[in-house]
Amino acid sequence: MKKTSFTLTELVTVMLVITIVVTATLPITRKKFDKVDSAAYYMGYKMMTDISANAYPDVKDKIDKINKPCAFEINGECFLEPFYPMALSSSLCLSTRDKTGIRYCRSGDRWGGTKYQCIIEEEGEMAKEADIDAIARDLYNQEIETAWRITTYATKNAVKDAKYGFVDLAGESYDVWFDYENSSASGAYRNYTPDSTIKSWGTRSHEPKLGLCRKKEQDPGLCKAIKDTYNIAEDNCDEPISSVRAAASTGDFSNLTPHIVLSNGLRIYIGSSMQETTLLSGEGTAEDDRSAMAVYIDVNGSSGKSRLYTDVFPFYLLYSGKVIPAYDTVSKSGANNNEHLSVNVIYDDYTTDLRQIKLLMRNSNFQSAACAIGLMKSPNYCQDKTQYDICKDKVHDCRMIVNEPIKVF
Repeated sequence: MKKTSFTLTELVTVMLVITIVVTATLPITRKKFDKVDSAAYYMGYKMMTDISANAYPDVKDKIDKINKPCAFEINGECFLEPFYPMALSSSLCLSTRDKTGIRYCRSGDRWGGTKYQCIIEEEGEMAKEADIDAIARDLYNQEIETAWRITTYATKNAVKDAKYGFVDLAGESYDVWFDYENSSASGAYRNYTPDSTIKSWGTRSHEPKLGLCRKKEQDPGLCKAIKDTYNIAEDNCDEPISSVRAAASTGDFSNLTPHIVLSNGLRIYIGSSMQETTLLSGEGTAEDDRSAMAVYIDVNGSSGKSRLYTDVFPFYLLYSGKVIPAYDTVSKSGANNNEHLSVNVIYDDYTTDLRQIKLLMRNSNFQSAACAIGLMKSPNYCQDKTQYDICKDKVHDCRMIVNEPIKVF
């Protein structure tokens, strides 16, 4: 007779078997995904080393152009040395207005000349109204009147005045243009004297007024170089770097548009311009290793959580061309985790008549190995890791070999 039901004992037995199978399978499955993540991280690292070799050389010249040092900083913004602007011609204004955004083109325009020099020549931005007001608050050490043509009476701090560089060009009293196009005949500026400051507008061809440019944090062309070098599925090179920095601060990249999506699914986010980086700096660090571009790679593409140090990992592309993975000390993720990136260190031994290659470190994490061989000497990056004595001697040629993980399916 065909059985159509089960006893309670049989049902309980089946449930126990299922529980045992699931319990035994989950750790194996999890380990399997860990191995896939290791392979994905390795692929992200190898992609960065390939970019450094094949795409980065095309942008280094532009980096040298836009990477001028700050003359001073206000509210975290970097400004270049003040200057007397050129008199912009009407024809040059018309031919570049799609980039400068100047509405009214006229000959002999020094307000327009400021904007042209800041945007076209310096690849930055003209100082904004808020910047000029912030400088006034700092110089006069008090709140200032921000309404038009209302004077604030206060004493200007001579020591602070010297750091901005205006007095070296124009003396104790000067005017500085800012980015507000009042009309075809006039532009906006702020006047600074030893005992007062006022915001106003004046004739755009007026010679004595100074120009001031703010550095614009930008990709110096790496996105375009990657686009031109590799097979890509999507590019969004106009996406601002600032949005990547904001996502990195929260750790959530899930709603962020990547600058590049490669045909293999890797998502690339360019997170900074070439700039000095605290993690890579410190005593003993080579000058060319202090500055870097932060590049974030989502190694799982669209299939993961897009969370920082879960499947989105930061890499530093140094000015020198080195690729240095970052790490998180809390989660032990990235360069300080040999499950993400495992490396061996070898060296040349000459204790016998023959050169022998010997193993110094096996299955180390990247951070420890990089510091041991002197690839990185920054105390901020290395923390308590130090260079091995044997690797201080160039004769031994200590070097790193990155181990390619085995994919588990």
